[in-house]
Amino acid sequence: MPHRDVKPAVNESARLAAIADYDLELSRPEAEFDHVVDLASSLFNVPISLISIVESEHQFFKARVGLDVCSTSRDVSFCRFALDQTEPLIVEDASLDPRFKENPLVLGAPFIRFYAGARLLTEAGYPLGTLCIIDDKPRRFSSDQAQLLKKLARLVMDRLELRRSERKLRASQQRFERMTQSAASALVCSDSQGRITFFNRAAEKMFGASEAGSLGQPFIDLFPAMQRAVIQNEIARQRQEADPDSIGRLLEMEAQRQGGETFPIKIGLSTWSDADGPNCGAFIIDITQRIVAQERLQNLAHIDQLTGLPNRERFFQLADQALRKADCAALLLLDLDGFKDINDTLGHSAGDRLLQNVARRLKRAIGSDPGILGRLGGDEFVLFIPVANGASDAATIATTIIDQFKEDFSIDGDACHLNTSIGIAQSPADGETIEALLASADMALYRAKASGGGTSEIFTADLKMHAESRRTMQTELRQAFDDQQFELFWQPQVDMRTNETVGAEVLLRWRHPVLGLRSPGEFLPVLDKMLLANEVGDWAIRTALAQLADWDARGLRRIHVGVNLFELQFRSGTLALKTIAELARHHIGPDRLELEVTETTAIKSEQAVLRELTALRQAGVGVAFDDFGTGYASLSLLKRFPLSRLKVDQTFVRDMTEDRADAAIVESVLKLGTTFGLDVIAEGVETEEQACALRKLGCNAGQGYLYGKPMAVKQFEQHLLQPRRDAADGGRAMRSVG
Repeated sequence: MPHRDVKPAVNESARLAAIADYDLELSRPEAEFDHVVDLASSLFNVPISLISIVESEHQFFKARVGLDVCSTSRDVSFCRFALDQTEPLIVEDASLDPRFKENPLVLGAPFIRFYAGARLLTEAGYPLGTLCIIDDKPRRFSSDQAQLLKKLARLVMDRLELRRSERKLRASQQRFERMTQSAASALVCSDSQGRITFFNRAAEKMFGASEAGSLGQPFIDLFPAMQRAVIQNEIARQRQEADPDSIGRLLEMEAQRQGGETFPIKIGLSTWSDADGPNCGAFIIDITQRIVAQERLQNLAHIDQLTGLPNRERFFQLADQALRKADCAALLLLDLDGFKDINDTLGHSAGDRLLQNVARRLKRAIGSDPGILGRLGGDEFVLFIPVANGASDAATIATTIIDQFKEDFSIDGDACHLNTSIGIAQSPADGETIEALLASADMALYRAKASGGGTSEIFTADLKMHAESRRTMQTELRQAFDDQQFELFWQPQVDMRTNETVGAEVLLRWRHPVLGLRSPGEFLPVLDKMLLANEVGDWAIRTALAQLADWDARGLRRIHVGVNLFELQFRSGTLALKTIAELARHHIGPDRLELEVTETTAIKSEQAVLRELTALRQAGVGVAFDDFGTGYASLSLLKRFPLSRLKVDQTFVRDMTEDRADAAIVESVLKLGTTFGLDVIAEGVETEEQACALRKLGCNAGQGYLYGKPMAVKQFEQHLLQPRRDAADGGRAMRSVG
């Protein structure tokens, strides 16, 4: 926009001397000016309002609203451009103004688009800085508004002049009254007798009283009786206070309309004296809408929006308060049995309505008991309740809750059967904090679900011992990984038509420096739940591919390798990227790597697993369902997941020659593989009879002790160097190596 009303630059040294003459203490903002920037922000409906003093190298903010910093370099200051203009500097869109479009305050926070600044001009004609308003959106600014801003800037100067001379006080008050008749905030002044002398239009609207009817009335009557002492004390404090920084602070309290209705306000008070004695001025903002918005946000932050129950954070707050007052209390942790199946079958909308119904039944079960019921997330609920008789009371409450689930839930006309498992912990025996009680209840809940669900378990000492043992194991596992105690063992996978080793599955082993080789059953269940599992899983993939590359370089038989995945590797969101990068680094074709995932992992983290496996299959990596038939997978899972192979679990292979049911299961899995276009490999092949039966059913790939136990890398390397055997004697030869 065109620049206007520019006069020759002022004498900079004289201007800086004027700043020093006003004793502005440039190092810090001053609270006495806060009400002015609040007023400017309110009048012009802008997020940022500043009183800026422009020094030789910096600009300092004596008061500010909407901005956290106290100063900036003069080089990036908009206000320095206003110093030479008699009229306010108006920048309606900084991104279009060549002076400012490259300014870091435009390109970055606070992302200035609109700026208006009026000089703080001394009576001698020296500009000290500006009163400015800022918005992050471009806007128009009328000449009337510019003049109003200019008047506000003069008000700031008046406050500064009060430091040097009280003679300017009356003129300042008169300008203030003229300017603020159109202000959005209520402005009220009173005399030495506490009688109202000024009452602007916003005050009329706010208090429901006319100016004529208010003038001469007691200022203190604008406030309810309980609040009047606060106002009187604040006025007295300001009149006696020697420190000017204490003047003009904002108070939040209640005011009273003419009809007696109270409402929340923010009020700033100022006092001064003239020939008639002490006076008081107040600007008042009705903050009813802000309070309503805060309560709404508070509700959103603390209440589960689906069920109306306290959310996790709020439950912890309430339960912690109740725990301090209770001699004996119980915490019940609930997990819904069968909810996921209903959610997957009927859809998430139906699942949400089901959770709402569950919350209502839980409230009904608690009744008038002084318990705190909350939803932790998903299908987990929690109850904290004082109990007089310890475990017996807690068990009775748990039974009452479980009984609420005997009746089916009706969702859109569908009868849904749901149950719940409950873990119970008692205070103070099982924990003296809510966090400790929740951890104990979680262990009891795990046992309740492991026993089949639909029941409750009370935390006991053996669970605590198990937890302590688990924590010890976790510490040892972290140390084992750091000390490189993990190894990969290789178990051959063969083409049962020729008995040729075509691949291997790598299995994690832990060679403890004192205890020797530890059983996977000892540590894998613990490792699987640790964040460390992600690092160990990535290490296994890297190590297996590096070993293939080494054998390729030495001319050994080219095989493929299968690596088991942990659930946490899918949650990282980087499994596919890291795996593809490792294949490229070692120059291994993606078709020589097969990643194995259990049905249980696929179901628990379906979306994360599906996303990563899809990317891997598109890159050519094989994907196998491990231990197929032992989990809870449905045929739809085979259709949705990008699989390349099924692994028949050894529990079916072991007795298939003697148990017709196991044989039928194996045959069914083979037929599923044919139908879905998937390869099938049988695990746990231990006898020639089993191998023969599998070949007759059309299974051409096998793995088990018949062909070799899991071997350390050097032993498996010797296995690969052996001459290839035919189907008649290959099994015996390979067993001798295993």
